[in-house]
Amino acid sequence: MKFFQQILSLFFFALLLSTFIDAKTCITGELCYPNGQQSFSKGWTPTETKECSDNVCYGFKCINHMSLVMYGYGCYEDFLNACKYIQSKIKEDAKGKKDFSYNDENVIAVSCSDGSADCAVIRHNTLIRSDPSISEHYGSNHTHRELGGCDYDNSPISALPQVQCRKGGQCITSGTKYLDYPDSYNFTTCSECVQFICGYNDRVMRGYGCLEDFEQICTNIPSNVMQKIKANPKNYFYADKNVIMVTCSYKDDCQMDAVKKYVGSLSGDYFESMNINFNKSSIKTCSYEPLPQPKIAPSKTTDNGSNNIQLSGMIIFGFIFFYLLW
Repeated sequence: MKFFQQILSLFFFALLLSTFIDAKTCITGELCYPNGQQSFSKGWTPTETKECSDNVCYGFKCINHMSLVMYGYGCYEDFLNACKYIQSKIKEDAKGKKDFSYNDENVIAVSCSDGSADCAVIRHNTLIRSDPSISEHYGSNHTHRELGGCDYDNSPISALPQVQCRKGGQCITSGTKYLDYPDSYNFTTCSECVQFICGYNDRVMRGYGCLEDFEQICTNIPSNVMQKIKANPKNYFYADKNVIMVTCSYKDDCQMDAVKKYVGSLSGDYFESMNINFNKSSIKTCSYEPLPQPKIAPSKTTDNGSNNIQLSGMIIFGFIFFYLLW
């Protein structure tokens, strides 16, 4: 009887181990092509496999700031590194999820773990075929390029222990003149550099510095989001209706370079819905200082006139964020 129990236990363990190994095996492959040249990917079917430690397979397409598409399959790390300049929230939501699906104009990503190696390929293709608008809108806010090819980039973003970062900022209102150049700001030592823009009550703060400076100035960022940023502060990109911020630590004074790479993953529609517009400000001048604490929103939606700050579009945001970079 004891011998039979041992045999049964070994059989069960072998069956469990076999299932575990099969779940880790995922199709892997990588392809790069210019945005607008989807013909490069037609007929492409990866055949290699790899083992993924979290037992989840991923499939993804993402467009970088150079309008190049990184199209790949594999493990979470492959998705994380190939799509490194998308919003951090998307990558956080996808981590370890066995049934993840996301798409916008810049990113298409799926995950699965049904035991089959090609589940991500099947799920990705099913998602595309289920809604023609996904392919139609994908890449719509990026330049179409005519290049014949490109290099697939799945290198992780490096992180230095400390970096030199410019520190300073400006409060922007309807009467603000753009006279302060980033080059005028002194440098300070930080664990990571930050560039940000945040708005509340008719004023917009645009600033540079360390993560502590961002936290001090942009008091309207949700506390749970701030906790996530602090958990991964070296390379982070966050955007909501009131705040856009980028952190980096891959080289000294990296924040302006990082902004160009990260912000390209936001759609034009996103900017139209933001609550930041200094043009409608009722005040003409203001100081670069912590924003006032947001008040609890009333139960009914009201039109507050000049106090209801709505972004007028990507041109204004681009001017605020990039004017001093060129």
